[in-house]
Amino acid sequence: MFMSKTLISEVEVYSQLDTITNSPLFKGSKVLTILLKFIVKETLEGRGMQLKGYTIAIGALGYKHKVDEHHLAMVRIYAGRLRKLLQRYYSNCHDGDEIIIKIPKGGYNPRFVRMSKTTCVLLMLLINVV
Repeated sequence: MFMSKTLISEVEVYSQLDTITNSPLFKGSKVLTILLKFIVKETLEGRGMQLKGYTIAIGALGYKHKVDEHHLAMVRIYAGRLRKLLQRYYSNCHDGDEIIIKIPKGGYNPRFVRMSKTTCVLLMLLINVV
């Protein structure tokens, strides 16, 4: 509703990814950092629609042997934690944050949305009021 729909370049997304993963919030979350980098890279390289639990279990989490329901459950758990961590990250406006990386529920394919400083302040007010 407040977000711009202008095109976002790969360079901008990778820059935002570096900003997020180098933030203190993500520094203590090695697995979630690896997961975020993997799904962003796969999406930018045109494989976002193929991101499934199995693909993530092998490609990001390093499960090399038979992937079973336990591994797939771990992917879902980590994805849920990543969504929450991204929400915490974006609950504060950071200088230079112009791109929101969002992982909608029900999938692993991230969305990239441009955000202005005004939008950030409005979102922060809404988060803190609600």
